[in-house]
Amino acid sequence: MKVLIVGSGGREHALGWKIKQESSSTQLIFAPGNAGTELLGTNVKKTDDTSWASLANKLGVEMVIFGPESPLAEGAADDLTQYGFKVFGVGRMAAQLEASKIFAKNFCQRYRIPTAAYKVFDKLGPALDYCEKAPYPLVIKADGLAAGKGSVIAEDWPSAEATLRSFMEEQSLGDAGRRIVVEEFLEGPELSLLAFFDGSQYVLLPPCRDYKRLKDGHEGPNTGGMGVIAPVPVDRMLLPRINEAILEQFRIGLEKEGILFKGVIYFGLMLTPKGPYVLEFNVRFGDPEAQALVPLVDLPYLELMEATHQGMLAKFSHDLFLRELENRPRASTCVVMASEGYPQESVTGRPITLDSAAAGGALVFHAGTMKKGDQVLTNGGRVLSVVGTGRSPDEARRMAYGGVAKIKFEGMQFRMDIGA
Repeated sequence: MKVLIVGSGGREHALGWKIKQESSSTQLIFAPGNAGTELLGTNVKKTDDTSWASLANKLGVEMVIFGPESPLAEGAADDLTQYGFKVFGVGRMAAQLEASKIFAKNFCQRYRIPTAAYKVFDKLGPALDYCEKAPYPLVIKADGLAAGKGSVIAEDWPSAEATLRSFMEEQSLGDAGRRIVVEEFLEGPELSLLAFFDGSQYVLLPPCRDYKRLKDGHEGPNTGGMGVIAPVPVDRMLLPRINEAILEQFRIGLEKEGILFKGVIYFGLMLTPKGPYVLEFNVRFGDPEAQALVPLVDLPYLELMEATHQGMLAKFSHDLFLRELENRPRASTCVVMASEGYPQESVTGRPITLDSAAAGGALVFHAGTMKKGDQVLTNGGRVLSVVGTGRSPDEARRMAYGGVAKIKFEGMQFRMDIGA
């Protein structure tokens, strides 16, 4: 089979690597890909005046797998489905659960899915008036897609005012910050729960936890993600509680609103003293969550993706991955290495030394990289994801940081406390 994987990050490299592990005969094409995906298949560029359906037809692919959310929000999966391609990725309506924080919050409210209390604003004045009198800390979120940088925890009124003016007045996030959500601040450990979902049946992936802040100790600005650990140990009663209060209500809500969902659903959760609350929905594999999850369990991702597209996930047990981990305990640690200046203005074009990074068993998934002759250069904010796996979290962590120690590029940034 010939498969097109859309995206250029570590997530897409990891998915391609997994598919090649399962079936070396599968032909992979990446659009646009990176220096790492070149080792697995062919990188191509899509021009702005070419639709995804036209590109898929020209390339002669049978299946298209979407990594990032933006093309899904633009309806790319709908177009491809209409032309008869196998697609792993949700349609435009389902993508609104990620593309609009306001849509997602209102959806939670309609179907009694636990989420933080919130207010919506589309004008700066009322937002300033509300936040000046509100209790702190509070959370300010841009409505639209912002590459993981549209959520700010405001500790006091001056920081809230600065954020509101940045989003709504200075348009630092473009149209994404034209409307905003102001939420109550929730406390507790965070948990990421991803699942294959075909509209009626879930197949859960192991719970994981991502590290969003740039610096050790959860300091510094929010990023798209600086690391992940998986699986996260949870109370045995927690997953049934999440299933009843969140997953089942989510399924009912989609059914009532006539929203077809075939892809991955990512629940960003906060485990509060009152129970699990939804912080956000994502409608695709997380990045770097995918890099940590994909190598963790030896199960057929491509077959699961095809079954999701066909609405046939019922042939798999919903706890397939969890049972596999019970029978064969494994852990993974993913450490993201980023460019100087990230997450603001990233410095690119710097040579990377990584030839021996995998010598200790670590996996290295490329993101912001490009090839120039025989040299690999930085070409984005998050450059590489280094993943260690093992029979214990400590073993996985040692392997990941052993790989990190063998990678060099000027100005590199990474956290030292992933999994600590």
